[in-house]
Amino acid sequence: MSLRSVLARLPQGLLLRTACYTVLAALAVMSYSIVVPKPLPVIAAMSIGHVLCVIGFVCFGLAVLIEMATRPGARGSLPPTSKPAPRSEPASKA
Repeated sequence: MSLRSVLARLPQGLLLRTACYTVLAALAVMSYSIVVPKPLPVIAAMSIGHVLCVIGFVCFGLAVLIEMATRPGARGSLPPTSKPAPRSEPASKA
């Protein structure tokens, strides 16, 4: 079983929704610590908020990896152009 087949079975939409919800929850925790600047909300923002952000980032990264692994032609190169790119020559001083 290859990594590509394992990634293809993961639900990409669910990963993206999970990333959005966890990052929004982390934003709420961090915003609350700004509104109520007491020690406990600040500590919660530094611990719970950052853990939620990391979870959201990992979910988003997995969704990007799934997209890259399952998209057809993901490893192909650009098609060759029919004309070569024009060269720029330095202007001669006369």
